[in-house]
Amino acid sequence: MDMNNHRHPLLHRLMGVKHASPADVKMTTVNECAACSLGRASNPGPCPFHDVHRPAGTILLQQGEPPACVWFVRHGTVLITSVSESGDETFCALRGPGSMLGMEALRGRPTDYEAWALSDVVMCRLDTANFRSWVGDRGTPMGAMLEIALDEAAQRHDERLALAGRSVTRVARFLLERRRIEGCDQPLHVEKQVLARMLGMRAETLSRALHRLRQGGAIADERHVRVVDPDALAQLAAGEEAEAAEAQ
Repeated sequence: MDMNNHRHPLLHRLMGVKHASPADVKMTTVNECAACSLGRASNPGPCPFHDVHRPAGTILLQQGEPPACVWFVRHGTVLITSVSESGDETFCALRGPGSMLGMEALRGRPTDYEAWALSDVVMCRLDTANFRSWVGDRGTPMGAMLEIALDEAAQRHDERLALAGRSVTRVARFLLERRRIEGCDQPLHVEKQVLARMLGMRAETLSRALHRLRQGGAIADERHVRVVDPDALAQLAAGEEAEAAEAQ
């Protein structure tokens, strides 16, 4: 899907759209680098990052595309947003000084968000290849911790998506993910009130969603939730998503 067709229209009206380019590069001074965490990490050599100035409205990272560089925010505010395949905004947050954007570059993976300069910003920039070289061998304890942190960040994004959509879709996603992790279809011994809180809905809404899944033959007709037909569960989830998209 072309995510460019689903950018938040309000952002376009407020800021316009400007794409980041390698122009306007200005080298930081020695004193500035010495006071920065990136500069200290680069000692005894020079910091490979270069500071750039970008006006409000500049697109720094495109959702669905591998980052060409990483960005370290020094001054100003950056808005990050994420949209679903149907064009719904699923995430929106602000990032300020000290934030690193584009870490997906370490793995060559596309970003699951878009980053905009909400204000005029000063950022430190480093292209992907040099960033990987600067980070170094990931076969070290620090490298292993970085890999775990990246996995955790990706999992949290998936969990945010799982809380989007209609109630039947959310319950179905949760049950499918539990089945994937545990590798079995054991009954779920969790009180409905607790499960409802986990999925961000009321207990009565959860009851209606479970009733729909039982009617569809996806879960057993018994007290505890137990998946009996994962294919039917996936189809019900997909069907709910399609209905929601058509309703829009």
